[in-house]
Amino acid sequence: PSILETWVKDRNGVLPELPPFMQDRIKYCIKAKMLKSVPLFADIEPKVFHALISSLQTAIVPPRTNLVQHGEVGNEMFFIHRGCVEVTIPEVDGDRWIATLKEDSWFGEVALIMETERTANVRTITACEVFVLDKSPFLSIVASSPMLEAVMRRE
Repeated sequence: PSILETWVKDRNGVLPELPPFMQDRIKYCIKAKMLKSVPLFADIEPKVFHALISSLQTAIVPPRTNLVQHGEVGNEMFFIHRGCVEVTIPEVDGDRWIATLKEDSWFGEVALIMETERTANVRTITACEVFVLDKSPFLSIVASSPMLEAVMRRE
């Protein structure tokens, strides 16, 4: 196994030892907790909430990897399950540090609801396990939910 795979296994502790159905249920609950922390998703109908959870993709990202680049048009939102990232803004004399985001943080939500350029760089500090919500499945889910569509229009 790669160093990253070993890191994830070590961080997950007993999870790999559990039966697959239990692993899936635990991962589902982790993703649900993260989604509920986003005001946009806090009170949506259960069917839509489940669809959002199911559309989250897991990515293992090495240290010092750019997740978001200032000026690019964004197409996804990120949820940090493990690890930490730094948020910076490019300036003439170098990048200005804005924040360090850790486990259970999220960023990039604007990319889901607006066609706009990213306003900062986000780079991994450590190896990270992130959940990624891509814009395309998100918009399909929104189209099937009048309630979520109405909430988005208010945002």
